[in-house]
Amino acid sequence: ISRLSIINRNSGWQNVVNQLSALRCDVSIELHFNAFQEPVRGVETLCLEGDSLSERFAQMISSRIAHEFRSKLRHTDGVLPVSNRDRGAYNLNMAKRSGVDIAVLIEPGFFNFKTMESTRFTEQPLEYASLLYRCLEDWAS
Repeated sequence: ISRLSIINRNSGWQNVVNQLSALRCDVSIELHFNAFQEPVRGVETLCLEGDSLSERFAQMISSRIAHEFRSKLRHTDGVLPVSNRDRGAYNLNMAKRSGVDIAVLIEPGFFNFKTMESTRFTEQPLEYASLLYRCLEDWAS
């Protein structure tokens, strides 16, 4: 990995797209920590339907997260390909418009913040960040 940048989208999606474009990023990994009303367990990584490169990356990263954090994979392999009308598609399309080769959106399974599974992620942020970095290194090699 030649350079790793963390971009915050607090200033809006166009700012993210501009930064991704300016940095000429190859990969965009968006992290979501959503709180829905229903408890959901397991990790899933979203990618756009038909984007086979992003789907392969999503499979790798989901399985590594599930293994290292003793979580389950949602869906068959932890990957949820989304169409343009599905949740997450707007974000993934915006990232792809910036010119990235791979765009994924990770949703770890802690929609119910009181579960043991959620605690593993929230109490180990450096381990989680390190895992994502190692996944990028492994993918690049």
